[in-house]
Amino acid sequence: MSPSPEFHIAPYDPARHLEGCTEALRSAFSHNHWPAWQCASPRMASDFTALLASISDLNFVIEDKATGAARGQVFCMAPAAKGQLARGFWPFAKLGGQFFTGLYLPRMTAIRHLLGIGRGYAGLFKDHPSNDPHFEVVLFAIHESMQGKGWGRRLMDAAVEKFSERGAEKAILMTDSTMSWQFYERYGYKRILTSPMGGAYKVAMDSDHEDAYIYEVDVKEACERIAHTRAARGE
Repeated sequence: MSPSPEFHIAPYDPARHLEGCTEALRSAFSHNHWPAWQCASPRMASDFTALLASISDLNFVIEDKATGAARGQVFCMAPAAKGQLARGFWPFAKLGGQFFTGLYLPRMTAIRHLLGIGRGYAGLFKDHPSNDPHFEVVLFAIHESMQGKGWGRRLMDAAVEKFSERGAEKAILMTDSTMSWQFYERYGYKRILTSPMGGAYKVAMDSDHEDAYIYEVDVKEACERIAHTRAARGE
């Protein structure tokens, strides 16, 4: 399906796009992270989105041309070095402190869910290649109303082409078996690590057998596919 001409890919602007990006986050992950959205203050989702944008330095959105609202986003570190990842620790620690001290009015369902997710991803972070400079997709979220229309691929294309301009050979991302990992494989990402998550999604999905993944894509090969696709479309 061809993307609608009413939208385009644009650089992220927090003044225009934060609200829409927050809604895209809530929509894209409503099936597996609903306790965080429904059992705590709405401010938490907004602060989390703003945090991910702030620690990233290459951010694009699907923008409604008429209203300027965002309907999806990709936030990336390009490149992500050890020092940059370390700088992101304190904002995350502050967000966690605000959550557990009650600023976001979390109910026990939200607390149990987020503690489970933290434990579930611990193994993946332990084996993450964060000590080496690399290019990383931090957040990729498409509002449900925009899914299946070609915008996810175009959003990822924008990030990958910028990766190439900055000299990247590979890019990586983290995801898990409750998310759209099939999209990444269709795009050209290859799974390089699997880590069992135990009961990370017990609260949200009554599941105790999910896995977390790290994926990697060859940037040069991806750019060649992008060029081939555009040529086939006559662009």
